[in-house]
Amino acid sequence: MSNTIAVFPASDFVKLAGFTSKDETRPYLKCVNIEPAPDGGCIMVATTGQIMGILRQPVDMGRATGNLMVSTAKDILKATKGSARECLYLVCRDTGMDIVVADNPAAAIDGAPVKATIPASAAYLSGLTFPAWRKVLPEKQSGTRADKINETTTRYAAINPDLLEPFAAFGEFLSFDWNGLGAISVAAQNPNFYGVIMPGNGGVTPDDILARRAYVMETAQAATEQAATEQAA
Repeated sequence: MSNTIAVFPASDFVKLAGFTSKDETRPYLKCVNIEPAPDGGCIMVATTGQIMGILRQPVDMGRATGNLMVSTAKDILKATKGSARECLYLVCRDTGMDIVVADNPAAAIDGAPVKATIPASAAYLSGLTFPAWRKVLPEKQSGTRADKINETTTRYAAINPDLLEPFAAFGEFLSFDWNGLGAISVAAQNPNFYGVIMPGNGGVTPDDILARRAYVMETAQAATEQAATEQAA
């Protein structure tokens, strides 16, 4: 008899696959890491090394009794195509992973129709270690709002726009927070999602940004004054 290790929505797995690496030299990043959550649910994490997506599944949406690195190989993603429309769940057992038609974890585990089965050797990454992802989480912001506003005049985070696309899967709008050091926090409309972006060197200094902002403000002011003069004439 097989042992169920984890169960979670296939649609969320597909979304987090956007946070996995395409670098063949880093196979341990070509997966979604699954681990138990203290409340009985599960935590799903994926990272490229530059961005990271973390999704906490409450117990009525996902469960895990152990850690798994679930492969995001093309054939697995192809098998989960249309997962949001069909309400598919991934049921990870020690013998392999079933893709089943269900709308909750209990139904997925207990006799739900199986759409496809992936053997354990293909479904899971073994012999590899997922990065210690908690170590890169930003430290809690400190100080007053005024302090943070003042800080933002001298500290800027450079973000490659191409890195933002995977985050959009969790909400139309994104919110960012940065304490001036380390990673940038990203929040989306999904309250169970938390993202991280490692800031890069954008080749733009704070002085460059201040100069550009001053130019824009001066240009806007000049345009306003010109419009007022023309209206008065």
